[in-house]
Amino acid sequence: MNDEGLSPKGPLQVPRDAAPQLMWQTVVAVLIFSCLATRLITGFQSHPKPVNDEEPRPVRKAPYWIPWLGHGVPFALGQQSFVGRVKDWICEPVFSLHLAGKTHNMIMAPSIAKSALAHRALSADSVYDRVMHKVFGDPGPIRNMDAQQTKALDEATSLFMREPHVTQTASTLVRLLEAEAPNLVSFSHSVVDQSLWERPSSTVLIEEAEKPTCEVDLFKLVRHFVGYITSTVFMGRAFVDFHPVLLDDLFTFDKYFNLLLLGIPRWVPLPGVSAAYAARHRLLRIMTVFHASFASFDEGRDPGFDFRDLEDVSEPMKARMRFWKKAGFAPAASAPADLMIFWAMNTNSPTIVFWNLIHILSDPDLLAAIRREIAPYAKAHRPGFEDTGLPFTEPPRISLDLNGLLISCPLLKATYLETLRMDTAPFSYRQATTGLTLTESTQDASTDGVPEPRTYNFYKGDYLAIPHGAQARDPRLFPNPDTFDPSRFIRTDPSTGKQTADLDTDKGQILRPFGGGSTICKGRIFAERQVLAFVATILSLWDIELVDDNPAWGADNLSSNSSNKGQKNSNTQPHQPTSGAHMPKGAVKARLRHRV
Repeated sequence: MNDEGLSPKGPLQVPRDAAPQLMWQTVVAVLIFSCLATRLITGFQSHPKPVNDEEPRPVRKAPYWIPWLGHGVPFALGQQSFVGRVKDWICEPVFSLHLAGKTHNMIMAPSIAKSALAHRALSADSVYDRVMHKVFGDPGPIRNMDAQQTKALDEATSLFMREPHVTQTASTLVRLLEAEAPNLVSFSHSVVDQSLWERPSSTVLIEEAEKPTCEVDLFKLVRHFVGYITSTVFMGRAFVDFHPVLLDDLFTFDKYFNLLLLGIPRWVPLPGVSAAYAARHRLLRIMTVFHASFASFDEGRDPGFDFRDLEDVSEPMKARMRFWKKAGFAPAASAPADLMIFWAMNTNSPTIVFWNLIHILSDPDLLAAIRREIAPYAKAHRPGFEDTGLPFTEPPRISLDLNGLLISCPLLKATYLETLRMDTAPFSYRQATTGLTLTESTQDASTDGVPEPRTYNFYKGDYLAIPHGAQARDPRLFPNPDTFDPSRFIRTDPSTGKQTADLDTDKGQILRPFGGGSTICKGRIFAERQVLAFVATILSLWDIELVDDNPAWGADNLSSNSSNKGQKNSNTQPHQPTSGAHMPKGAVKARLRHRV
């Protein structure tokens, strides 16, 4: 008798062997069907509905393929370019995206954005609460402050943008820059002998060069240098020196900011999640010790071994820490809020300084014009033997006139504003607390080529997002948006011929690099002085040659493609999209040598 059917290898075993394969085929088929069905349904729902010009229009949602996740993948890969493409396809000043189960209304018309930022029915509280909880680790006390405590904290925070504190912190910044910028790189082989900001930049000495020259990762060098100086200005030197890899932890934390915002648990096996949580833990511990030490120092008691001298902490930070103590917050409970302040002062400005330098260095004519303009206000020189009486060569020195840079250098300031336009992509988020109606202006309607302004209804609980970066790259608002053109922000007085650069131009009113409304960046006034001071100092002291090492950053890709001074095509400069200032992709190699 043939017992093949009873054998483990017999025909009865075939269905069991095929079961896993059939299961996976079924799963794949269901997923494909779900995606196709989702695309068909959302595509049908996205079709424009006939409405009268006098009636509010429904907000059209862009179609998508993946259930629940919606537009999450293309949005995460490049929110600025993706939002711009959707705007071009839908041809509406307001449209919506589906992100992780929620609908987010994107406001593209400048007039509607301006109205939304000022509207009392739109609140940023829910967004702030989520950021504090998921990103900065607030267990509840900060989010649950009463109105009186919130008002007192806002008063302390406002010192960052009020006089005399802005001038005082700017003066401290200038003193530190004059002392440290000549040693931006040490020309030292040993990492031990290098400055803290120099160590992460992979410094290599070029032996065959006629003058002392070194090759560095320019982005890492500039980012850490600006971060070190800025942190010292606001937090004091003891805070910066307490933890040598403080900025490395902060930049790791910032790199995975969006993963924390999504609420992804630490145990999920995604790259960077565990590192982000670990970096946050160390930063919160440092901030907790800092708060406890300052409380003791402020009372005249011994602050302990960790922070011996806290006299040079800035007045705005002292005011915040005094508030926490007066309000009865334990150091561990208040640490998340001041970690947010520390994060805010060190994430965008260092990257903006880097991009500003890149744009100027990429255009030889613009570089020469900037150096001529700043020469009277950023004076670099090298003391000779007759000055010092020493038998060896002293490092260069620089003298900065910050007021001169602010008032008398319109081209430098215009490059800063154009860098904000091209290399930042901030979002402003609001949630409707009641229903409301918003209408675009006649000018915005005319820009879009429609005869009448369009009106949109929003309902309680709706999320409204203003993608300022996408607006700044909209060719209807900024012609040739991929061209670096500082003249967009320069105005000439017809009677005197004097040139100025500011955001009061028509284009500047559209550009909102610091957000708007109640959540506008409190450090924006200082940030302008900070960036101009760093850029002018580095360009005056150092010759910087971009190295053709990474093809994306080669000299050919970064050279001027325009015959007009100060204008160049920046399409080839590789951005890594973020929620703030863009990061460069890959290492940015450059060779540095002293100019004097």
